[in-house]
Parts: sequence; structure tokens; C-alpha cells
Amino acid sequence: MLLLLFPGYVAEWTGLDSRTGLVSTGVFLLVFVAFLVWTASRSIVSPAAVLVITVLDFLWVVGSALLLADIGTTVTMTVFGIWAVILVAAVVGVFGIFEAIYCWRNRAFGRDQTIR
Repeated sequence: MLLLLFPGYVAEWTGLDSRTGLVSTGVFLLVFVAFLVWTASRSIVSPAAVLVITVLDFLWVVGSALLLADIGTTVTMTVFGIWAVILVAAVVGVFGIFEAIYCWRNRAFGRDQTIR
């Protein structure tokens, strides 16, 4: 919500000067959270939905790494901004690992379960 409501303050804190990029990220995160809530509210959580969430989580980590690898961006970023990106990427990466484990363990969900 900070990205949507106060992109100027977030830009100052992090050193990321693209307010449009921050608002776009906020919109994406709002849609993503809505999908998470919808998925979690199902009586049976579909491994396919979790796979989509897992892929998006890993893409977030890759995007964070690319953001930090861009020398032009990291020069303008504050120490707080760099650490915020690192910590959020680490947390999202851990969630992605647990989601990938869930997908792996439930990969037979929905397939023919007959014993042959």
C-alpha cells in the first residue's frame, strides 16, 4: 500500500526515482495478494495455483537480483533501499522454496490415482 499511496516517500527512502515503476509494482502486488487470498480461501488448494505463485515468487527474486546488479540503479539507491530489496527478496525466495516443495510433493494431485 505504501507503493500505491506514497510513492514519493518510498522513492526518497529507497533512492528508486521511478515513481511510475513503484506505483506499477504496487498495483502488481495488490493483484498478486488478491490471487493469494483467493487461492488460500479454497477448500482444496490447487498445486497448479501454487505453481503459478511459486514462479512469480522466483521471478520476483530474479528481478530483485537484476535491480541490484544494475550499477546505475544501485548508485542512486540508499543503503536502506538496497537492504530492503535484499531482505524482501530473501523472504520471497524462502516462500518460493516452500511453495516449490508443496508442488513437488503434490505433483500427482488430479491425476489418475488408481493402483495398477
